[in-house]
Amino acid sequence: MLAKAETAEKQRERIAELEAQEKQLAAEYEAVERGIYLCETFIKAKVSMATTLPTCGI
Repeated sequence: MLAKAETAEKQRERIAELEAQEKQLAAEYEAVERGIYLCETFIKAKVSMATTLPTCGI
């Protein structure tokens, strides 16, 4: 019985560790997604500027 209780406790601890890791990874993923969004917004703005500016006779 003691072995089962120890195993169950270790499993609960591991679940808690994994849940904490999941939160951390979700935050990192969100930061990466935000960075991608900012890069895409920048690229769209640059393309828009390049296509609307005069070509200066080139």
